[in-house]
Order: sequence, then structure tokens, then C-alpha cells
Amino acid sequence: MGQDIRIQSLSRALRAALFFPVLASCSGKPDSSPPSGAASWVWRTPPQDAILWDVDYSPDGTRIVTAGYDKTARVWDAETGREVFILRGHSQALDCAHFSPDGKHVLTAAMDDETRLWDAKNGRPWFVVDGTHADFSADGQRIFSIVYRNGGSPCFVWDTRTGRELPYPDELISPFYGDEARVDNGPKDAERFVTQDQDSRLLRVWNSLARRVLATLDHSPYGRILLQCAVISKDGSLVATQVNGAVRIWDVNAERLLQTLGAEGIIWKGFSALDSRIATLFGAGTSRQSEVAVWNARTGEEMIVLRGHSDRVTALAWSPCVQKIATSSMDRTATIWHVPTKK
Repeated sequence: MGQDIRIQSLSRALRAALFFPVLASCSGKPDSSPPSGAASWVWRTPPQDAILWDVDYSPDGTRIVTAGYDKTARVWDAETGREVFILRGHSQALDCAHFSPDGKHVLTAAMDDETRLWDAKNGRPWFVVDGTHADFSADGQRIFSIVYRNGGSPCFVWDTRTGRELPYPDELISPFYGDEARVDNGPKDAERFVTQDQDSRLLRVWNSLARRVLATLDHSPYGRILLQCAVISKDGSLVATQVNGAVRIWDVNAERLLQTLGAEGIIWKGFSALDSRIATLFGAGTSRQSEVAVWNARTGEEMIVLRGHSDRVTALAWSPCVQKIATSSMDRTATIWHVPTKK
């Protein structure tokens, strides 16, 4: 591995002094970049119960937010490692944390069934709405949230400016089934996400602005659906689904299956913004639970394996320049990895 710096319960000044990058920046300036798949740095959150469950980059790549079991989210300076501020307010463990597309807000959701919006500059709270899991629309104007419930997970849509619930067609907010059903956002010029039918055999890709179905994906040959996650490539041409323990890549335009990626895969913010690479996690209890794999989604080639965490990897996020991946883990660390594009 490359430089490996583990930060314990140190003062902010000392953490910043010990934390330094060795990766190429998004601006492309030359530096001493480690080999592909190497970790550039690792940092540990101080509380003993602070298992990290999510991680996200800011749109400009200068900050990272982590979501923890200690009921807090933490915003970090990605260049210096300085802890910028802590977001407190949830009463139970956090499920997710996201920066808004414009970088002005942070969105958190937790097992207390609350979704909270924060000012990304100073950590000031804005409002609280319903939601165990949440994400922004691609233009940042709306918030999609899900409240996990037995027998279905209803989806809600909120106005980011006011926190007011927005009316949407029943088809777009019908229950999602599966323990980890996710609302997904697509490319910035066309809001897209995936739902499953009540008969649990068809997946539909929606354009929520036009309020129409873009593609219907027939899952019948592979069994009934337990949709756990779905992500869409930035150009909208590919959909990756995590269904019944398998990650499958679909061609949206042709409405057909392209690839099945390994076994026990988990997708999470998986597609690179600039190409057809996708990164996957692996299921709890599997032999690869502490790894991340980077694939060519169109060919099914496993390109890079990221190894270094000592426990299950819980989430990942691509940097805006797609030369890095941030991961969070149950080992209470977050790690930045070098994943350059092939020349």
C-alpha cells in the first residue's frame, strides 16, 4: 500500500499536521502518486462507537462527509485532513450523508426516521423532514427520501428550499420493496431513477421531469425481484441493479442485460462520472467484505481491487475527477484510494 496514516483521538491541529495527501489532484498537477489501487491516506474517527456507514465527496472535491453510528456526520477537509465541523441533531445512528450538487448543503438521514438539511459552509441546520434514507435530485432542487417499513418503503419528494412536500404521481412514490431499496438520481439534464413493479418481475427506469417510463427491464428470467439498490450511469445509458444478491448491468436503450458482475456484490454511488467504470462493495460475512472492486461495466472486466480495510466496507464515493475513491468501513476508518483511468 501507499502512505497509511491512522489518526486516533488527537487534537485537530495534530491530526492536520499528520494528515497529508500523496495523490494527483483534480487539477492534474504532477505529484508522487501511488500505484493504482493503493491507499493514499486513512483516518479514524475518535469515538469508539463511530462505525462509519456512508461517505461522500463535495462537488469540488475539497471536502468529504462521513456518516456514523455515533449519531453524527463529520465534514473533513480532503486536502489537510482537518475536521471542519460535526453535524449533531439525530437521535439514532445515521444511514447516509450527501453533499448537494452545488456543494451548499449537506443532507443526512438516520434510523430515527428523520432527514435533515444542513448548511455545508458552517453546519447550521435548515429543516427536518421524514426519511430514513435520502438523496438530492440531480439539480439539487428536490430531496427524495424513503422511510423503511415492514412490507414496503414509501418514498417522498421535498422542496430543498422550503422543506415542503411536493405532490408527485403515485407511480413515482409507490412503495419500494427490499430492506435497502434506494432512490437513485441520473444525469443532470434528465432526472432518472428506478422502481420495481408490484409483481416483482419488472424494473422501470423513469424520467421524473417528463413523468414517463424510459425503459422496462424484464427480470423474469432471473427470478422474482428483491430490489436492494439501483444506480444509473451519468450519461443515462446504463443501469446497475443489486437484485437477489447479484449486481447486473442493463443497457437502458436496448432494454437488455449486458453483464452480471461477480457474486455477492453491492452497488453504492457506483458509476464513475466520466466513463463506464463501476465500483462495488461485497456482502457482510463474505470473504471479500473488506474489499472494493472496480469494474468495466460494459465488458464485465474486474479492473482494480482495493484492499486495506480490516472490516466490512460500508460505502464508497468517487471523487469529482474520478481519480480517487473514498470508502467508509465498520473498522471506524475512512480511506482515500488512487484509481486512475487507463491511458
